[in-house]
Amino acid sequence: MALAALFYEYKVINDNIKGSSLVSQAEHIRQFLHVDGTGEARLVLPERVRSIYYNDHSLYRFAILSGQGKTLFSSQTNPLRPLYKIIDKTGSEYFRFDDLARNLTFFGASFPYQVSGQEFIIQVAQDEGHHDVLADSLIEEFFEQIRWFVPLFFISLIACSIYVLRRGLLPLKTVSYHASQIGPSNVAERLPVDGVPQEIIPLVEAVNHVLDRLETGFKSQRRFTADAAHELRTPLAVLTARIDTLDPSETTKALKNDVGVMTRLTSQLLKAAQLEAVELSPKTKVDLLEVAREVAGLLTPLALKSGKMLEVLHDIEKIEIEGNEDVLFNMIRNLVENALCYTEKGTTVSISLDDKPSISVRDQGPGIPDDQKEHLFKRFWRAERNKGQGSGLGLSIVKEAVRIHNAKIEVSNHPEGGAVFTITF
Repeated sequence: MALAALFYEYKVINDNIKGSSLVSQAEHIRQFLHVDGTGEARLVLPERVRSIYYNDHSLYRFAILSGQGKTLFSSQTNPLRPLYKIIDKTGSEYFRFDDLARNLTFFGASFPYQVSGQEFIIQVAQDEGHHDVLADSLIEEFFEQIRWFVPLFFISLIACSIYVLRRGLLPLKTVSYHASQIGPSNVAERLPVDGVPQEIIPLVEAVNHVLDRLETGFKSQRRFTADAAHELRTPLAVLTARIDTLDPSETTKALKNDVGVMTRLTSQLLKAAQLEAVELSPKTKVDLLEVAREVAGLLTPLALKSGKMLEVLHDIEKIEIEGNEDVLFNMIRNLVENALCYTEKGTTVSISLDDKPSISVRDQGPGIPDDQKEHLFKRFWRAERNKGQGSGLGLSIVKEAVRIHNAKIEVSNHPEGGAVFTITF
């Protein structure tokens, strides 16, 4: 852009030099043009002026024409010929012609004038060498004046290049941030193309197409898990019914226990698949205390049957949050069922709520070793797997429910014994 600006400026100055020089030459000739009392045009040139135009080596020429285009005076060898054929008799007109005999090129112009009420056209011309000398002198002076600017220009150029590159790559940082946020839990997210350089858009769109295919694969996997779990429930129910018709024995009891584990696993798989498709509505209000009471009411018979108790502790009578009631119910249920598995016989599992809002579930079992805390929410992971009856999906369902509600879960050991799971909304 700088070079283009300099070249343009050079052309403008060049043309201005030509124009100014020709105008000055025409004005000079105009001073010696007069109309006498009879209306006849007369041109009386001083000797010094005649010596400039009327010699074999002259670099200047002129011609004076009447308003009708008839040649009246000329420095040409043929006085009746104009310097250049006039096309526009009402305005200025620039032209160029060659003197083949002297191997010179002249540039010139025609200017209209009025002298004593009569119309005249004055044509003037100069050898281009004269203009080149002026232009070269001007350029030499120009660069002499601006050479201090060259280092500053290149420093500015480097600074501008760095700024432009950083600004141009800024949208890529935004795209990179969005890409880092995409995972299995939000495969519907796509990389933005707004503000991205045109050259990068095909790459961003290609990545988005890959994400489309991945999302389709995830949805297919989720549907398969949900469908398989749903279809397994009926044959398991039939199997349970058939086992109930058998005579009581240790084998029958073991079979019913195994089918119970399979039924629970199938139910958990179905819940996990359903959770992944849940979208939380911000306008839905849920009473967290009421949900906790419902869970306690459902699981109290199970707790009493195993010689354990449940309690719900709270300071206020209503704790409203934005959420999905079914998801919250399953979340609390899984936490309480997990606590009942590990609390000692004759002890109590406590469900505590406050207005932070938060909910805590505490058992009175052996607690959780620090090296196991990072594995708690992994699917199908169970501590002391050979002794447990769980599916290893309960806490992973809890973790997904926490994510859906944009909450936070913390696991700790109570000073008096037992594990504490605390969810803060």
